[in-house]
Amino acid sequence: MIDTGREKARRTIEPAIASLYRHWLRADALKVRLWTPVPTHGDIGLPKQMHGAAQSLSSMMMLESFHALLYVVVEGYRELGLKDAAIDALLGQQHMKPN
Repeated sequence: MIDTGREKARRTIEPAIASLYRHWLRADALKVRLWTPVPTHGDIGLPKQMHGAAQSLSSMMMLESFHALLYVVVEGYRELGLKDAAIDALLGQQHMKPN
């Protein structure tokens, strides 16, 4: 069997980078979910006039979680000393600079 670069990379990936990637995947999944409307079918245990408020609260909690995960990814990227021209350009923007 030929040892492909992909197989070698799979064996040598750093646990910290794998963890960072898992956080990125979770953040990305939340981002997708944030832009998907939440249908309210039938009785959800709330008066109809509160459905909108419940959806807004749910969206706010997902947005908080998204931002927290994104923060973890950015901090992890910096702490691990990773380098990528496109990512570094984004993180170099004034509003992304650490305090």
